[in-house]
Amino acid sequence: MPRQISAIQASGDRTAELRRITAPTLVVHGSADRMVHPTGGRATAAAVPGARFVELPDLGHHLAPGVVDQLVELTTDLARSTGAPLAPLAPTGDPR
Repeated sequence: MPRQISAIQASGDRTAELRRITAPTLVVHGSADRMVHPTGGRATAAAVPGARFVELPDLGHHLAPGVVDQLVELTTDLARSTGAPLAPLAPTGDPR
């Protein structure tokens, strides 16, 4: 974890770059993230024009198994909001 924190600190302020994003954007952050405080996620979303911020209760910095379905739902909602047609999902085990 110290290496990740060092990388975050060394990367500097990316606000100007975030303001140039034009793609639909969803920022998901855990309320219990001890590596990057949730205010960092809110600041990221605020810097991206039109971004949506979702804070997941009790989620830390790493993906928890019980959150996958919620993330799929959130990203599917984001994709649908663009109006672009969605390709059907391949069944599990299908090599497509």
